[in-house]
Amino acid sequence: MLDQPDGLTVGPHGGVVLCEDGDGEDGDGEAGGDNYLRLLTTAGRIVDLAKVIAPLDLHHWNAEDFPTPGPVGASETAGARFTADGRHLFVNIHYPGLTCVITGPWGTLV
Repeated sequence: MLDQPDGLTVGPHGGVVLCEDGDGEDGDGEAGGDNYLRLLTTAGRIVDLAKVIAPLDLHHWNAEDFPTPGPVGASETAGARFTADGRHLFVNIHYPGLTCVITGPWGTLV
């Protein structure tokens, strides 16, 4: 269900926001998988909050080891944090280096 979530933050009502840092592969190991910003609710459900659509060459950072372009997958989410009042969620998209603001009201979801 999750693809290497590593950036976690707790929402104002106890839900946990998970930033996926997957390798851009789909379930069968092929390139082209997706990364999401997901929520683990206090009831134990996983909810998709956002899907990353920014493409990323998975091997572009190391031309010495990977001289030709690598497979393309989705970039990762990182650094999710709520504002003090819990109304806004900031999240970064690793490549191309974007910071997004997702605005509530969130109710008891997060």
